[in-house]
Parts: sequence; structure tokens; C-alpha cells
Amino acid sequence: MHNLIQLLLIVLILGTVAFIVWPRTGGLSAARFAAAKADIVTINSAISMFQHDCGRYPTTEEGLAPLVERPPAIPAVQWRGSYLHGPARDPWGRLYIYARPGFHNTNAYDVYSLGPDGKGGNEAIGNWTPQP
Repeated sequence: MHNLIQLLLIVLILGTVAFIVWPRTGGLSAARFAAAKADIVTINSAISMFQHDCGRYPTTEEGLAPLVERPPAIPAVQWRGSYLHGPARDPWGRLYIYARPGFHNTNAYDVYSLGPDGKGGNEAIGNWTPQP
């Protein structure tokens, strides 16, 4: 009987810990998605400022690097950056991806993260996904 009480006590403790920890891990995931969406809004603003100052969008080959360092082809009087404070990394530690023209925004560009699994698909977060 004593062992049964100990077992029930252990199950109760584990259940309590799971009850406390489980929602927090989901909350962390939601926070990372929200952070990625906020980052993309910031990157879009930086791209708009670059386009206004330099008269063009960065190319796919350049990626987001022209937002951090002046490309040699852009005169110093036009480039008023740095538009971002370093390479833009998503909440999972990977660089954001930039494509011009975009696959989703064919008249402009796409900026996106491949999401938590790094494979994209349904977990990709980009400037075409709805903002909260």
C-alpha cells in the first residue's frame, strides 16, 4: 500500500509539472512566430527606405546585405544606411531569405523565414502571410 501511495504521489507531481510546463513551450513557439512577423515588418521598412534612397530594390543575388553595407554599385551619396543593424536572423537563428521578384509577391519581393523546422512549407513566415 505504501508503494502505491508513493507511485500516486509521483504521478501527481509529474502531472503538475507537465501542466505548468506544457503551455509555456507552446507560448514560446507563438512568441517566436510573432517575433518573426515583427522582424519581417522591420525588414520591409528597411527595403522601402533603401528603394527610396537608391532607386531600386536589392537583387536576389545581393539578398539583404545592401541593407547593412553599401554595395559598390550604389554611390555613397545615395545610400543612407545602414538600414538594418547587422544580418537579419530569424528567431531560430537562420538568415531571413529575400527574393526579387517574389514567388508570392510577383510584382515586388518576398522576405521570409523557413520557420522552426527550417524546411518552409506550411511553417514558412513571410511578407505574404497575414499580420496579427
